[in-house]
Amino acid sequence: MKRLLPGLLISISTLSLWGQTPADPRALRVQQTGAQPGRQEVRVALVIGNDRYRHVDPLRNACADARAMASRLEGTGFQVLLRTDVDEKGMKEALRTFKNRIRGGDVAVFYFSGHGLQLGGSNLLLPVDIKDESEDQVRDDAIPLQRVLDDLQEQKAKFSLAIVDACRNNPFKGSGRSIGGRGLAPTTAATGQMVLFSAGTGQEALDRLGPDDADPNGLFTRVLLEEMRKPGLPVDRLLRNVREEVVRLARSAGHEQVPALYDQALGEFYFIPGLLVPSVSDPAGRAPATVPIETIDFKQVTVLSRPPAPHYPPSARRARLTGKCVLEVTIDENGLPVTVSHGEGHPIFIAVATRYLLQWRFTPIELAGTKRKCRFRLTMPFNLKEGLQNIEIKGDNRSDRGSLATIPENAYNDGIELFNSSEIEMARPFFVKALALNSNYVLAEYMLGLLDIRDGAFASAKAHLQRYLDGSVDAKPNTQLHRQDADSVLKDLDSLGL
Repeated sequence: MKRLLPGLLISISTLSLWGQTPADPRALRVQQTGAQPGRQEVRVALVIGNDRYRHVDPLRNACADARAMASRLEGTGFQVLLRTDVDEKGMKEALRTFKNRIRGGDVAVFYFSGHGLQLGGSNLLLPVDIKDESEDQVRDDAIPLQRVLDDLQEQKAKFSLAIVDACRNNPFKGSGRSIGGRGLAPTTAATGQMVLFSAGTGQEALDRLGPDDADPNGLFTRVLLEEMRKPGLPVDRLLRNVREEVVRLARSAGHEQVPALYDQALGEFYFIPGLLVPSVSDPAGRAPATVPIETIDFKQVTVLSRPPAPHYPPSARRARLTGKCVLEVTIDENGLPVTVSHGEGHPIFIAVATRYLLQWRFTPIELAGTKRKCRFRLTMPFNLKEGLQNIEIKGDNRSDRGSLATIPENAYNDGIELFNSSEIEMARPFFVKALALNSNYVLAEYMLGLLDIRDGAFASAKAHLQRYLDGSVDAKPNTQLHRQDADSVLKDLDSLGL
């Protein structure tokens, strides 16, 4: 691969619309005891969405819900394992991987969207290959929610949250068999755990509020995603906000849906930390009030100093990523940045921009003669100074391609041509085909890794790139430069906490 080493072009502008999702991994902490001494907290998550059921009614929103949740969790510092449309074997493998990633003192989130039911008082999560032959068969092939909760407790996660959006119609009701009941049964959370169901016992969770509802996410998950954007909101309050809003919206559609929360957590957990400024108690002895942080226009801010712009992240450069971050910066009374959060942007850019902005220094803001903590919004674009040169293709004889459709190199080269002509998403099937024809054709692993980076699927990207590095050195073309690129991208993702 021929490549240039472009730098990073950054300009700043104010925005009138903004969101609030955290970007600074250093600011993400659980305010509770129990972490292993000397070990930094790690946030890990397993997200599963199942739509394409083979033997029972398929769903429409579950995979979209899972992808949106994975993106939101990654934006709040979680290492996310995302799986969609997985069978029994795949779900069990994902659970084993998830369990092995959790260490004592970590924070863990499990999210499932798909079919689920209660059977004999047990809550079961259904893989896409579930059959409706008998209750015994369903009990054997489904995944007990209790297994997930037991794994989290066994690994001694200091805070764990299980979110289950599986309270839909009984998937077996149309099969002529009576297997299980609608919705999920009440459960018990262990110490340090929270469990949230999208609906209460025997209730059905809505995917849509009506025929004109075009939102790609189900009611429960769309509300949860919105609440997760809010900084300074303890998780118990956040989940209660979700419950109240879901109830309100469901009733507007003539439906009863009350998410069920089972809470045994200790201390406080924040998806996004926030700042509350205490005031002095008044003479009447009333409790201290909170002073809201003043929101100002970026034009009111003077930048005292900032370091040189960082290099363009190698992983973004390889994947040809460009774009912008919409950021919110909070500065203290001395003009020092204390938090950076974002409303949109690729996670790679968010991580780089956050590290960069935390090194800036600003003139303290005075309002009514008093120095105040303030926040402001800005946009940070990421643009390559020069276009990345095309990946070199060797041995491509176009006249022979029609008769050689089963040769993996031809499928790979077709994918490269699409990638180089900016038809990037159309390139993916060709790299997949190259691997299907030859599982050792590791250059296809490399390119699939770059495409996953573009999609924000960092766990999958790392797996592809690692398989490339571990693959056969006889695969052609496989130059030392390619290996250096893959190694550089992996190190970049690790350094950014992605």
